Amino acid sequence: MLREDHESIKHEFDLWHIVKGVKKRMLQSRNTELKEWVRMVSNHLWYCVCTCDGDALLLKEKWTSILHHIINVHEWLSAEKMLKCEHEPYSEEDGSSRPWLERSSKAFSTLQKVVMDKRLLKKLDKVTEGIHTGKLESIHSLYTKYVPKRKKFTEESFQARLAALDHHNIDREQAQTKKGALQFDL
Repeated sequence: MLREDHESIKHEFDLWHIVKGVKKRMLQSRNTELKEWVRMVSNHLWYCVCTCDGDALLLKEKWTSILHHIINVHEWLSAEKMLKCEHEPYSEEDGSSRPWLERSSKAFSTLQKVVMDKRLLKKLDKVTEGIHTGKLESIHSLYTKYVPKRKKFTEESFQARLAALDHHNIDREQAQTKKGALQFDL
C-alpha cells in the first residue's frame, strides 16, 4: 500500500537492524579467524552508509570493497565509483600487525557470502539515508534488563524497581568520551 499509494514518500529500512543481522551471520559461522573482523565489518557498513551521500551504487561499491580490504588489497579495477580504499596507506608495521584473511580461506568465503548476499544488497537501496533506531533499541534493551518481557509487573512494582536503580546510581559519575565530553548527554 505504501509503495503504491504513497510513491512520493521515500521509504527506508532501519540500518541498525541490517548491521545487527550482518554481525549475527558472521558470528553464527563460528569461524575464529572471521570473528576478529566482526566489529570492523559492521563499522564499515555504518561508514559506507554515512559517506554514500544517498547514492545506492556508491554505497554498494563501498560495502563490497571490504572483500578487497580484508585480504590486504587496497586498489582494484572492478567497480565504477570506488576503486580504492579511502584510508591512509598503512605503515609496514601497521599493515603486518593486522589479521588479514587469505582469499582461499574458509573465513573469506564465509564473509563473501555475507557481503554479497542478494537480499542484503537489495536492502542497501533502502538505507542510503542512514536512518536507524539504535538509540531507541538501546533504551528498550536497558528497559527489558530490569523489566523482563515475560513477566507482568504492576505499575507500582515497576516504579519501585526504577527507584531502587536510581538510588543505586545516585553517587555515580557520568561516563565521558575520550575527549572529555559527557557521554549520553540528553
